[in-house]
Amino acid sequence: MQKRQGASARIVLIGVFGAVVAIVLLSLAVRTVGEYCSASPSGCTIWTFFAAYWETIGDFLEKNEGAIEACGTIFVAIFTFTLWAATQKLGDLALEQGEAMDRSITEATRATQATNSIATVTRENAELMQSILHRQMRAYVSVDAGQAIYQDERLRFAGVPVITNTGYTPARNVSHHVMAAILDTDLREDFEFEKFGLRNVSDATLSPRQSFTINSPVRERFPDGEVEALMSGEARRLYVWGVVAYEDIFGGKWETNFCFNYTFFRNGKNDVRVASYIYRQHNNAT
Repeated sequence: MQKRQGASARIVLIGVFGAVVAIVLLSLAVRTVGEYCSASPSGCTIWTFFAAYWETIGDFLEKNEGAIEACGTIFVAIFTFTLWAATQKLGDLALEQGEAMDRSITEATRATQATNSIATVTRENAELMQSILHRQMRAYVSVDAGQAIYQDERLRFAGVPVITNTGYTPARNVSHHVMAAILDTDLREDFEFEKFGLRNVSDATLSPRQSFTINSPVRERFPDGEVEALMSGEARRLYVWGVVAYEDIFGGKWETNFCFNYTFFRNGKNDVRVASYIYRQHNNAT
């Protein structure tokens, strides 16, 4: 817009200058006709008129040389000023455009950063949702105390815990290591359960809500006179402990530790019943 205004001002200036020149030339032509043709009407032809007209123009330029040079200088000065003003306006416009471009780049940078932030948050949310989905849907293998066996003429004391997949997807490669022993009823706080025997390693799959039993007898038989006291569990009783290892369908590997103790009692019909207890230690899971 400013550029068009500067060009319009220069056009007006040139038009004014042209009009002044035209008026001067027309005045000289009128004066030539008045002086030359009035003095010699018979000799006033087109060719003699132009000769007299050029002579008149030459006399005019010679007599007014200083004034013409001054007017030309003023015109050039004014024209140069309009050019400078237009250039200055163009410079200001370029500066404004540069500042606008800087602002545009700044806003674009902010928009890019905001977009990157949104993308990062979206990715983190997707990862979080995936993690939550895995935790909600993966297999969870728990161990229940199940049943126990007391010693008689054929059997030794033994624990029979129950493994159950309480999750929503299968547990794979389910392995276990179960140990059993007669230990003191009141164990020390820092008591460490012994590890013996071999771990049962397998590629078994435990489906959701599916259960199966594991068992381990104690390593020795006890004198018949001690069996009733061990069944009551007042001083010593049956302990069963161990670990179940498995994998979920998402590639995670997990373990469940367990520890129970058992006592046996007789009901009114003299039938033997089992009471099971979760021990205060060695019961945790990943």
